[in-house]
Amino acid sequence: MLNGMHSGPRANELSRELSIACAAAGVTQRELAQRIGISQSSVGRLLTDGGNLRVDVADAIARACGYRLAIKVVPGHGITLRDSGQLTVAQIIQSHAQPPWQGRLEVPVAGPPDRRAIDLLLMHPDEIVGIEIERWLRDLQAQLRAGQLKRLALAERMGRAVRLVLAVPDTVSARRAINPFLDLIAQQLPVTSRQAWARIRSGEPIGGDALLWVR
Repeated sequence: MLNGMHSGPRANELSRELSIACAAAGVTQRELAQRIGISQSSVGRLLTDGGNLRVDVADAIARACGYRLAIKVVPGHGITLRDSGQLTVAQIIQSHAQPPWQGRLEVPVAGPPDRRAIDLLLMHPDEIVGIEIERWLRDLQAQLRAGQLKRLALAERMGRAVRLVLAVPDTVSARRAINPFLDLIAQQLPVTSRQAWARIRSGEPIGGDALLWVR
């Protein structure tokens, strides 16, 4: 199962996503090794640095944690937001941001080989806000954790604190998906959507991490 593997920046990025998924599912490396039939040391290596991570192995790891692996082809240059819907959400937010807010799309969180990017960065003299746009709430805890990891990497790169905003289209299905996690949101994203919108529109710092409903 482990023969003929290959590694690289994309494998490293995928290994981080799989590690987040396993943590969110509460699956230990020992349990994962038993489920997919490889050694615990191999699991640790694959989830740490992506070394020799093959697609079928990544798929087996994802399924063992209750997920499925999805592969997309995206542009290699320019704006690479994952779909046009995300770009629309980013444009809506930018259109409401009043000076001194300034927006930038797809901002890398670190140097190569890390290819992760914040979907939308709002810059203010007193605050930096990284906005992650999630059109589908498949796993809020994992998606929030991924956003937090991006925020930490970006803060290290920029040498200053970065706020995290999770932007979600305001739909019935999204509201329903978030209902079980209201306590988590209140703790991790304490600034309400109404407060965040008011401050974005007035040109004031948001003042904390937030969940932003976008219509």
